[in-house]
Amino acid sequence: MRVPRGDIERLAKSLDGESLTTALSSLGWERYGGQENKYARYRPSGARDRDRLVIPLDDGLADYRELIREAVFRLATSDPKTFNALRAIEVRAETGDEVGFEKDVRTRNGAIPWAMGEEIFRAARGTLLAGAKASVSQRAYFGNRHGRFAHEFLNACYMGQTRIGSYVVTAYTPVGDTFFAKKPKDENRPLPNDAGSVVGREVTLNLSKALEATTEALTHYRRTHSLAGFEEGVRLGVSKELLESVHDLVAGGDAGQVSVRWSANPKSLVELTSQKPVAFEFDRSAIPTLERASRKLASLTPTESVRVTGWVSVVRKPKRGANGLIELKVIAGSNAPTLRIPVTHDQFEIAANACAQDEGLTVSGSQEKEGRTYYLYNASNLNSIPLPPIGKQSEADTAPGRGAVEGQLTID
Repeated sequence: MRVPRGDIERLAKSLDGESLTTALSSLGWERYGGQENKYARYRPSGARDRDRLVIPLDDGLADYRELIREAVFRLATSDPKTFNALRAIEVRAETGDEVGFEKDVRTRNGAIPWAMGEEIFRAARGTLLAGAKASVSQRAYFGNRHGRFAHEFLNACYMGQTRIGSYVVTAYTPVGDTFFAKKPKDENRPLPNDAGSVVGREVTLNLSKALEATTEALTHYRRTHSLAGFEEGVRLGVSKELLESVHDLVAGGDAGQVSVRWSANPKSLVELTSQKPVAFEFDRSAIPTLERASRKLASLTPTESVRVTGWVSVVRKPKRGANGLIELKVIAGSNAPTLRIPVTHDQFEIAANACAQDEGLTVSGSQEKEGRTYYLYNASNLNSIPLPPIGKQSEADTAPGRGAVEGQLTID
């Protein structure tokens, strides 16, 4: 495949002799001969002499940039595989650590169903969010906890190109950026003393540790049929959300893999014990175990079971593969003034109809609190009911309830 000349020029301008020789060594090339601090000769291991490259080391040479360009041009024309590897190394150095999500799936003429492609992106997104949340605290089940922090991290990531002939989502995670666990919505306000800062590379490292703990827990389960490894893995970042994302990456295919390649970005404030890339593989035989472990971790989170009644405003319709969300202005059944409730498509239709018909809603579920916001998870027995007109309710009943949303039906 012919490499565009623009790509050659960009890479040649971004490299110097030292970075080029370091990259070639990491790709298995060997140095032979040359002159100290002037130039070096490199060739692929076992290659013939005519495949060699001459790399200038003295940037004071008049033709220094031209020699760099010639070396990069020769790689692009004679060894595109090495050229692309060099380009990936340079992208990581500029953009961040590289996290790849790969799905091994049977294809039809090199193509997969559109919905499956979306599932790969959703699995990658969920994995990154789970890794970010686990960098703030370790929990078996997060729900919406640390959601703002996790999305700030995700917004600082970049999406790279996929590879031809495979189904890979490439994420470049920030290296030196700092994120705060407790950050005021008003940017002009000072950070609280317990804001808790986390550097981008720490998140990626924590994600790597959590994935390693997941593979170890799967191995332990195969030997013992015990889910204890997943419970113990919580302290290393394993969570219900992470297991669900790994499940989604594998589901529908033969296997899935998450790989991490570390950037040489000098902005990193976190030292690595090893620069070697790591990869974590999961095959479809792990799917039932991941499902059991997800349910187990969800059951470890203390919640309050409630059945509540209130007035509903619909805030987000369900989309493919994701729940919708409603807000319930509580009248009875909970001390929460408002509950945010993830709902299925059928539940959303009931809630939307109740709002349109000026009726109330009853629903059961597990109530949790994150910050100042209350959530109701695992919603069930959701039904619309007639409620007294607002004029016949006491002021205490109407204050947190219907009066705030009367006549409103907001659907995203």
